[in-house]
Amino acid sequence: MIIKDEVFDSMLSSGVLDDFLDLIDPQKFDEFSRSVFITLRNAVKSIESNADKYYDQSEEQISTTISLLIEKAGFQTKSEPSNRGHVDIFVEKDRFKWLIEAKIGYNNQKIFEGLLQLTSRYLTDQRSACLLLYFKKENIKNNFESWKDYIQNKKWKDYAKMHDILNDCELMYGESIIKPDPFCVGYSFLAGAKTTAGESLDIYNLGANLHFRPVDSSGRNGVALRKNQAKLYLEHLYHDKENGLPIDEKELYKNLNDYFDFDKKQ
Repeated sequence: MIIKDEVFDSMLSSGVLDDFLDLIDPQKFDEFSRSVFITLRNAVKSIESNADKYYDQSEEQISTTISLLIEKAGFQTKSEPSNRGHVDIFVEKDRFKWLIEAKIGYNNQKIFEGLLQLTSRYLTDQRSACLLLYFKKENIKNNFESWKDYIQNKKWKDYAKMHDILNDCELMYGESIIKPDPFCVGYSFLAGAKTTAGESLDIYNLGANLHFRPVDSSGRNGVALRKNQAKLYLEHLYHDKENGLPIDEKELYKNLNDYFDFDKKQ
């Protein structure tokens, strides 16, 4: 004979009870996800105010710092855990979890690949997640608005056709709309999407301004800073190769010289 405590323990250990509680009180997950998003926004503000320390770091290095800042706020975090693949930041508290995929904002196509990872690989039964974008180029306002327009006006279609994934993208983003959300201020917005299983979810999009290029005399003449800026220029130029944009040869040679210091070696 099975007693009540055994039934309860079985439901608890199997996760059935958690799923049931979340079903009858979905607001708890919404409160959790928004709490994480607010904490994430504060973490972003922290690294933005120290952009001189982060502008030349890799995506993984910046995400590790973000993860640690979220953890300090009382959440459990993991950097690049396995969740149907290696998601950048995995946040947990109590029975809830939230996924954050980070991407350097080289261009809309590279960012779109991050969104594809979230909706076609990592997300299964979650109702929301976040796409965190590190912008290292100047004018984050234009770059972030360009990404928002890319989603809102479905400008991803040409890219999807090129890679023969249009039908998949139509399923996931064909009905996507930008949703009003009081927590989305500044460089952030909320967009609807679907998983490949057809489940609806919300994707928070958050931009971090990590541009750092002082143009005062010490900034212009600093060898290390000039070399780091040249590296960033070459990185963005490489990732823009698929866009077929014209290359300014004078600017290219200048940055090659800033990075390799050819003039000094002559």
